[in-house]
Amino acid sequence: MQSDKLSSPRFVVRRSSIHGRGVFANQDICAAELVSEYKGARLRWQDVVEHASQYGMTPGHTFLFDTGDGTVIDGASGGNSMRWMNHACEPNCKAYVSDARVFIYALRHVNRGEELTIDYALVVDGTQTPEIRELYRCHCGSPHCRGTMLGKSSPPEDHTSMRLAAADETVRPGIAPFPRDLEADGPLPTAAAGFEPPEVHVLERRSATTIIVAWHEAARCHYAEQLWIRKKAALDGYCALSNVRVRAGDLVFVPKGNPAPLNHTACIAEKAVSALPLEEEA
Repeated sequence: MQSDKLSSPRFVVRRSSIHGRGVFANQDICAAELVSEYKGARLRWQDVVEHASQYGMTPGHTFLFDTGDGTVIDGASGGNSMRWMNHACEPNCKAYVSDARVFIYALRHVNRGEELTIDYALVVDGTQTPEIRELYRCHCGSPHCRGTMLGKSSPPEDHTSMRLAAADETVRPGIAPFPRDLEADGPLPTAAAGFEPPEVHVLERRSATTIIVAWHEAARCHYAEQLWIRKKAALDGYCALSNVRVRAGDLVFVPKGNPAPLNHTACIAEKAVSALPLEEEA
């Protein structure tokens, strides 16, 4: 089962009932799990504004993602499947920015076959006229759909977001408030640094305070049988096995070694292995 999951794509692009193409989970995705990086050509926002007609060819749609440092990522140029993610008023995914790179995470458990969505919450300068609201009408079908991809007001300037670059002068560059800054929601999962999650398997639980883990991280490190010990988490983070949130003070297992192993900052929540039988009781 594990090999099948690793060999099949985690998401696919196909026709969407919301709009055009959409991105769909091809496997179950856990809450807080890294879905993918949002990729594309990096452009200066000022250049985009000055040549807006090149980025507003499709009314009511944008592939531009603001990184908060004066640049945007243009998913339409050299981008990946994430550029096809549709808007939903009750999304199941959310974006974070780290080192001017955008990463998409699941807000909740997503079942295989579900469409992956984010809340655009687009903002336009001036009055939201009926014409503009019609242009950005929402078709997500959520019970609490607000009827538009537009947001209610402008977010703080330090938020990173998707942007509009419109050829129509009535629609000015806007930003969406859905990605929170890192200080608000805590550090990103360890996998975010390279966006390729490690393969993690708990081989056995030798005692109440120790487990044996197989850890493989592409182009970084590989441990066939690594000893992890139980202790209280020193910092907030994410469980490497289940991707659930870990708070400082929670009981976790961490790699043991002297010198410290390359994955020494990783942790596995005790709750994630609570069902494993103790080897000493077997």
